[in-house]
Amino acid sequence: MSRKVVFASAVVIFFVIFIFGIRIFIGNSTTFTSSIERDTPKKEIKSEQKDNAVSEQNEVTIRQKVDELTDVKKSYYDILGKVIEKYGILTKDEGLYDENEGLAYVELIDFDKNEMPELYMVYRDTTDDGYSSYIEEIWSYIDGKAVKVHSQEFNNGGLISDAARSITITSSNVYLIESGEYSAGGRGDYPDGSEYVFWHAFSTLKNNKMVKVAEVHISEVDLDSGHITVYKVVQDGKERKVEKSEYEEFLKQFNFNERKNLIDSGAGEKVLAFDVSNNAYKIDEFLEQLRKEITSIGNPTDSSESSENFYEKMTIEEKKELLKLLSYFSHVDKVDVSSESADKDIAAFLYIASNYYDITDEELKPDFTKESIPAEYAAFIPYAKGEFEKFVNSLFGRILKPGSYSYNEYGEVILYKNNTFYMKKNEGDSPMNIYFPQIGKIYPLGKNVFLVDFIVYDYDPSEVEENIDGDFIHNPMETWTPEQKYSRAISKAKEGYAVMKKVELNGKSQWNMVKYVLNKEYEE
Repeated sequence: MSRKVVFASAVVIFFVIFIFGIRIFIGNSTTFTSSIERDTPKKEIKSEQKDNAVSEQNEVTIRQKVDELTDVKKSYYDILGKVIEKYGILTKDEGLYDENEGLAYVELIDFDKNEMPELYMVYRDTTDDGYSSYIEEIWSYIDGKAVKVHSQEFNNGGLISDAARSITITSSNVYLIESGEYSAGGRGDYPDGSEYVFWHAFSTLKNNKMVKVAEVHISEVDLDSGHITVYKVVQDGKERKVEKSEYEEFLKQFNFNERKNLIDSGAGEKVLAFDVSNNAYKIDEFLEQLRKEITSIGNPTDSSESSENFYEKMTIEEKKELLKLLSYFSHVDKVDVSSESADKDIAAFLYIASNYYDITDEELKPDFTKESIPAEYAAFIPYAKGEFEKFVNSLFGRILKPGSYSYNEYGEVILYKNNTFYMKKNEGDSPMNIYFPQIGKIYPLGKNVFLVDFIVYDYDPSEVEENIDGDFIHNPMETWTPEQKYSRAISKAKEGYAVMKKVELNGKSQWNMVKYVLNKEYEE
């Protein structure tokens, strides 16, 4: 027999043995596994299943708490936004004798230690007649919404109402401390002497209500026989005199010496106990941190929303150019150049924007080589056809068809004669307030077509703070300082959306307006 045949036969025999061995091994493995399953006590299996069920339930509970905490912080964030929108941020305070107002202090505090924080804030309000006071508020999250559970006003006053405010934290509770002093003279417990009283009242949040839990008094009394100091503690509605040592031990349970002073008061005059000059930065950091926590808690791994926002990918200069284009439309409600009324919409827009000085003479230059056409309390200003069409085309990617156009009760607003456009300009001064846009998000709708969400703000130069230059409103909000962002001169006016197209013109990328729509106005 040849060596090749012998070798081939050996290979076949080895292969058969190898396959048979594998089948035996698999069979034994299956038997071994089945044996384990048979020999495992049912109690252990049930215990493991129970542990898994508990683990899954814990995960659900944790997720529910996380979701609720996200909703809580989102609600508080919205409330702070409304407070800042109404009052601004307080950056100057020398007592309640000026007309400054704004949010002064804010903190998330778990008053009742239930792992769900309350929103604590102090802001300053000044009425139209110049009456000013500090307002303290606590908001709690109840039944799926933020509810104001405490509000107290601190104004200039004397005697018992001459109260200061501080706050202290212990291992079990957070306490608001109200402190004051007054002269009782001979009207108190010592009619034959002169009594001066210092007092502190401790309150905390219970069942979403502020409850006073204790009060202490020190009376300095001058008698004919000499001077005495009397210590008193009031708790559970009962007043008792105590020794100095017991008085001090009683205060220790409230961490009295570690309290944070918020409002000072003396001789009937209130003033904040902390510096507010850097308040815009402090509160801006607080809000930014709160916003990040809302985002990270609510969407720990979801970054799709931010990636869809085309605006975040634009440079500052690109954003400025787009804001400039949007600013022309700040006083109009709707423009749609994709509709049959495109020319009428463009004509109305040009009339409104030029009369509100959203479009200046430097941007759309009149042709002063020709005479204006007089009208009642107005004049039709001439514009060379080429310059006029060039400007319109830069905004809309199309020109205005030559002709005459009317707008509502204003009658004719654009005329066309002798190769010249004439646009109606009314007599009168420019408006005091300025509208300006800020962009929230930009979403792609198709090839080079985008949906732009925006808010139009009202800027009142008469309200602007001394250290702020008004030119900042034309820049993206992300470049603003906190003082600018929370200036009392700024308020939301309206919001809407625009459909815009990105095009190339003379080798340069630019935006054209397709549709501009306002869909919400804010009350003043």
